[in-house]
Amino acid sequence: MKRDWLQITSNVAIIIGLGIVIYELQQTRELSFTEGLASSGSILTTRTVSMMGEDPRQALLNAALYPDRITELDAVALDALYHDIVRSWFLTAWSEEVDGIERNWEGAIYSDVWYLFKTEPGKRWLKLWLDGNQDNPNSAIQKVVSVGRQALENEPQNPINTVRERYRAILPDDA
Repeated sequence: MKRDWLQITSNVAIIIGLGIVIYELQQTRELSFTEGLASSGSILTTRTVSMMGEDPRQALLNAALYPDRITELDAVALDALYHDIVRSWFLTAWSEEVDGIERNWEGAIYSDVWYLFKTEPGKRWLKLWLDGNQDNPNSAIQKVVSVGRQALENEPQNPINTVRERYRAILPDDA
């Protein structure tokens, strides 16, 4: 009888040990996945920065205040910036699908659409991207397209509704 209890206890300990090993393997897999995404993101960001130039603020300012005066260099910088933003949406939505860890990527899309894509060139670029990816078979891109469209359609109305109006509110009257 005593021997049976000893054997049962040993078997339970083995099962618990296997459970711990499986849990640790799962944690290691998630960590490796996250590190891989971070590394890919770093490479993509480096490439994007080289396309935008060292300082894309002038292109952003022109898009907000002088959309009719955007230069070809501004267009290259804005295109790289917008691609980087949309890529981050996709990577976050996709990683949530893969690893099952919930992230607030939908909120990030709304925030970015309402603030970073608020200029006329930004809205045109985003609509073009959304239309171009409408039939993309990737499920994460489909989610991003759906939420992006919702964010464009549900843009909040407030007294300072455009980037141009916000910038003008900040600038002195004689600027």
